[in-house]
Amino acid sequence: MGVYQALLDMKIPAKRVVFVGHSAGATLALSAVIQLASLGKPMLAEVVALSAITDFTYSGASMTANEGQGHHFTL
Repeated sequence: MGVYQALLDMKIPAKRVVFVGHSAGATLALSAVIQLASLGKPMLAEVVALSAITDFTYSGASMTANEGQGHHFTL
């Protein structure tokens, strides 16, 4: 959040800022956007979230719908 605020302080328009993250970084990018919105900060141009973990309960519909489809991982 500090870097984003520093960009705004340097007069870089929010519409020219993009957050990009992969895996845990994608989850952090999405969390940062939620925090920006809750603080009423200007919204950035885009967020690119690749393979974000968004359901830490592992209870989403895709978990059961894809069960047995050859996607193996250990929790």
